Amino acid sequence: MKHNLIAATAEFGTGLRQTNPPTQGLAAFDTTDPLTSTELLFSQIIGFLTLLGGLIFIVMFLNGAFKWIAGGEDAGKIQKARDLMVQAVIGMIVMVAGYAIIGLVGSVVGFDMLNPAQNAKTIFGL
Repeated sequence: MKHNLIAATAEFGTGLRQTNPPTQGLAAFDTTDPLTSTELLFSQIIGFLTLLGGLIFIVMFLNGAFKWIAGGEDAGKIQKARDLMVQAVIGMIVMVAGYAIIGLVGSVVGFDMLNPAQNAKTIFGL
C-alpha cells in the first residue's frame, strides 16, 4: 500500500516541471522587432500603473472607511472620511473610463490604440 502511494506521488510530480522558457514578463522583451518590444514595454508600464492605481484605490477607500468608523459622533470627521471614499471611487471610475474611451475612440476611428505595433506593421507594410 505504501509503495502505491509513493508511485502515485512520483507520477503526479512529473507533470509539474516546466519544459518551456517563460514567454511573458522580462523574457518577452527578447525580440528583434523594435515595434513589438516598444509595445511590450508600454504594455508592462500601463499594467503596472493600473495595478498601482487599483492598490491606491483600495488603500484610500479603506482609510476613509476606518476614519468614518473612528469618527464617532463628530460630523466633521465623518464628512472628511466620506469625501475621501468618494474621491477614491471617482479616481477608480476615471481610470476605468480611460480604458473604455480609448477602446471606443479606437473602434470609431478604426485604429486599435491598444495594439499600436500591429497597426504600424499594417499601415507601413513592415
